[in-house]
Amino acid sequence: MNNAFLKLNTLSKSKSRVGVAATLLVACFSSAVNAAGEERNWSIDADIGSFYDSNVGKAKFLRDTVEDEVVQLNGRFQYRWESNKSLLSVSALAESEFYDTVDTLNSLTAGVEVAYSWQNSFGF
Repeated sequence: MNNAFLKLNTLSKSKSRVGVAATLLVACFSSAVNAAGEERNWSIDADIGSFYDSNVGKAKFLRDTVEDEVVQLNGRFQYRWESNKSLLSVSALAESEFYDTVDTLNSLTAGVEVAYSWQNSFGF
């Protein structure tokens, strides 16, 4: 019984973390939707998804399989500077996966991306 309580307690903590992260993504998305009528140099993208994996460890034998549900949260903030023939963009990225049962596979990844592009005067 103690093991069952520990599992339920861990499950409720991971679901509350997912709920907080989902609330933050929805808040960011709603602020971006409110500003959609005007042209901005910045953009916010957010994705929320889930899936069911019937064999998390890719086990060969049925007795070794572990099933789990996964929630994925992805977010990106991008800012662009445009000039006559060039574009510079800076993005901050965050991706996460939260497993319901096998919480050692939970992951959180963050990064920054810088991209520069230009249009030469040749062509159209």
